[in-house]
Amino acid sequence: MTTPQRGIMTLTLLILLSGFLLIAMLFNDDLLRLYSAIAAQRHRYVEQQLTLQQLSVHEKKTRCEQLSTQENGDTFLLTFRLENNPFADGLSHYAWCQRDKLFQKQPVRNQHEKLFDQFISKEGLALFRQQLQSPPLILSKSSPAALYWFTANETDWEINKNVNAVIVAEGDLHIRGQGKISGSIITKGRLTLDENIKVTYSKSTVTQIVQQYSRWRLAEKSWYDFVVPKN
Repeated sequence: MTTPQRGIMTLTLLILLSGFLLIAMLFNDDLLRLYSAIAAQRHRYVEQQLTLQQLSVHEKKTRCEQLSTQENGDTFLLTFRLENNPFADGLSHYAWCQRDKLFQKQPVRNQHEKLFDQFISKEGLALFRQQLQSPPLILSKSSPAALYWFTANETDWEINKNVNAVIVAEGDLHIRGQGKISGSIITKGRLTLDENIKVTYSKSTVTQIVQQYSRWRLAEKSWYDFVVPKN
């Protein structure tokens, strides 16, 4: 092979090698940019997760306790999200709230004689015991809906007017006098009503009292950073 031919071949090889190196450099540059973008997005994702975790950890207990007692059900799922979330699927953290309640189920009739244990929760009674009060000796003219609680030693009550109330007795109860009770009566023992005492079921009164004697709290070990099925 002559010297000019060798020179042309060498030049051709150099040109091809230069082109290959240029392509490799461009390809590597694209890879670097791709890896850099992925790393930046991952860093932002971690920052968002940490911010959201701090938000949910600090607020979950308070937000559970501030839930309205008018919420339905015994569990409530809190969802925590950040505003202007840059991720298409969004980031969310979750926590379950649990309701503590005096009534383990809502009365559905005007009288539930000797069914105290079916309606009153033992755990709820321990929590709400200090809030339970015996009815006043003299009822005011416009008494709001109330829960009137009778201990086992309080077995007699006399009224002379209409009353909106849920009445619960831990023993026997004899209601004397005259008037109409709108709500429901629950007793652990025997219920006796004078002839002029009428009892009618009032769903609105019962619902109000059942909700009033309940409260929300954060359920134990209920925080999640992924979608969870509803209880």
